[in-house]
Amino acid sequence: MREADTVKVGMTKKTHGTKGALKLSVKDAFVEDVLQIDVAFLKIHGKLVPYFIEHFDFTNHLLVKFEDVDSPEAAIPLTSKEFFVRKEAINISADESEETPAFEKLIGFQIIDEISGPVGTINDLIELPQQLMALVNYQGNEVMIPLHEALVSAIDQDQRIIKMQLPEGILSINEQ
Repeated sequence: MREADTVKVGMTKKTHGTKGALKLSVKDAFVEDVLQIDVAFLKIHGKLVPYFIEHFDFTNHLLVKFEDVDSPEAAIPLTSKEFFVRKEAINISADESEETPAFEKLIGFQIIDEISGPVGTINDLIELPQQLMALVNYQGNEVMIPLHEALVSAIDQDQRIIKMQLPEGILSINEQ
């Protein structure tokens, strides 16, 4: 499936329960359409990979259970992935529903620390119970940087840059 034939409707989040379900963040405008689909596409290593849907659940969160993903361990590699559906499954255009949470749009942005300079590009996002973390390749090491509004000085959408005031030592935490 080509990306041009799909619409990004949300993101997978962390695992839920013991049977391999995932929390799913879907733009409000697409929820009803998504609940009708039988296949979704996750962006993995830059390619859209199809996953057949076993079922959706809605408790406090929207949950998706994919076929052949039967444990939290099998679901972990599918967390924090962009979630796409076929265009023909959607009743509105993507332009009509531009309400992606601000931080989810930041994959691919360059993080620049106000003191030490360029840090790296956001490769992925991980939702932890306490906060959202950006995965960045910094000097050959993958580091997690908290995307907390208190640390963000400015976001330049046009140049795809995030200026931050990172706490001292945060870039060396993962180097040990």
